[in-house]
Amino acid sequence: MNFIEGFTFERSSGVAFYGAGFLTNAAFLQLATRWPQVSRRWREADAALADYGRPRGLHARLRLTAASLMCFALVEHVLANITNLVTSVTCSSGGFDWLRRYCQRAYPQVFSLVAYDHGRCLVFWATNVIDTFAWNFMDLFVMLLSMVLAARFHQLNSRLHALRGKMLTQNEWRRLREDYDTLCQLTRDVDSSVCNIVLLSCANNLYFICLQLFNSLKPMRHWGAVYFYVSFAVLFGRTIAVLFLAARVNDQSKGPLPVLFQVPSDSYCVEVERLMDQVIWDEVAFTGLKFFSITRKLILTVAGTIATYEVVLLQLNDVNAFSRTEQQSLNSTEPTVHASAGLGGMPASGPPTFTVILKDILTWYTPEPVLAAVQAVFMHNNGSPSAATEQEQSTAPVFMAGAPPTKDGLEAMDTESASPPPPTTPGDGSWWPDNDPGGY
Repeated sequence: MNFIEGFTFERSSGVAFYGAGFLTNAAFLQLATRWPQVSRRWREADAALADYGRPRGLHARLRLTAASLMCFALVEHVLANITNLVTSVTCSSGGFDWLRRYCQRAYPQVFSLVAYDHGRCLVFWATNVIDTFAWNFMDLFVMLLSMVLAARFHQLNSRLHALRGKMLTQNEWRRLREDYDTLCQLTRDVDSSVCNIVLLSCANNLYFICLQLFNSLKPMRHWGAVYFYVSFAVLFGRTIAVLFLAARVNDQSKGPLPVLFQVPSDSYCVEVERLMDQVIWDEVAFTGLKFFSITRKLILTVAGTIATYEVVLLQLNDVNAFSRTEQQSLNSTEPTVHASAGLGGMPASGPPTFTVILKDILTWYTPEPVLAAVQAVFMHNNGSPSAATEQEQSTAPVFMAGAPPTKDGLEAMDTESASPPPPTTPGDGSWWPDNDPGGY
């Protein structure tokens, strides 16, 4: 595949992958400059919530999530390399030719522009590994941050549920409201630092899901089919995990509402009202560069977008298949002689052009007297056609100038016993000149 032949959706995968890898590395470098402030703010929040203790089982869940995601990513990456390697070894001519074919197959966007070299191959292999790790780490980073913040909100919700229906003083309600506000402010501070990473994660995953759905319409065999299904399962599962875990922060931030709605009248105070207003009107969630908030509604929107794309893709695929079938049928059809219009057909040499279609429309739907009159006008303007040999007559253009066809002439054409003399040069009376770009 020559990458420079044309930039299509299929060939954009390499540009999207390496472009997203570059942007991801740049985003984490930018985050590194802000991380001391984020860490300090997080320590202050932990100190304010010290009496809640550490969330139970959080460390184990974080380790399990990280190990699972990286293992699935490793399996997917190894399968991708095995698929390219098997094809390269099969097509190699011996020696280290398999390495050249492997690199040209794995990095067509590079080696279609520059000559192959073992050093370049090693550099781009290392770049591919780094960008693959950055892509997976980006999703893992968002998932781990979401799990920690959601666990903190869950602690506060558990305490509120434990105090449901009890009489609390205004100071106790104020302390609960301040704890909730601390978590909300911490979430906003973290989101302001990682919102660009969240946007990259969502956009990258959505793009590659659409690309995999596009590739699903192609025939696959052996290792290619195995890699496709594993890759799509890992990609789809990881995307769902990122969205659900990030949306869980917003879900947990709305957790206090059921308890606040059941506060006894004797315990109701201005602090309860303030806390209720903050829970209802303050949207606490991760955002994609402030363009959208990750909630459960967004997950349904993304799922609907993917489903719409797949339906449109299937329809376009059906249309393309129908067009190819019709074209094959047109190319295999024998020429037809239209005696009533004085027309002889010849097989098309390629796809029907606008000129060919226009010619057929004029031939089929124009009345015979009109065609005869037009022929007479062209004969009068361009002069009489010159004589031609029998061989030239057999390859003459479809429509000739001359006198209107008579009954005897039409019968002669039907029996292929006579044909009008062809013009010798373009423009000397020919209805369709020899240099017709869509000629028969």
